[in-house]
Amino acid sequence: MSATHDLGMPTLPRVTVVTILRAVSAEFGIPELELLAHRRMKRSCVPRHAVMGLARSLTPYSLPQIGRAMRRDHTTVLAGIHRHQERMAQDPDYAAQIRAVSERLQGAKSDA
Repeated sequence: MSATHDLGMPTLPRVTVVTILRAVSAEFGIPELELLAHRRMKRSCVPRHAVMGLARSLTPYSLPQIGRAMRRDHTTVLAGIHRHQERMAQDPDYAAQIRAVSERLQGAKSDA
């Protein structure tokens, strides 16, 4: 069953920071709350940066909006996006994981 506009037109579900957070949490095996916590352990920083990078590329949200969803300020989000982009360029395994998550999220968006 899909959502519809008032005119009976079907709508596609939007990719949100929350859906990205859930997908990255599942991919990396890190609880969602740990990704939102203010810990700086590599175990949670790497996937947290992935959420920020994916949110920037897959959603229309601004840096402050992503920051509010991630319990961070916009400058922290910007730094996380840069770290994500660097890791994408340097680590083929990480890049493959992120592509898989992105494809799943976009597939879920277009399958509705």
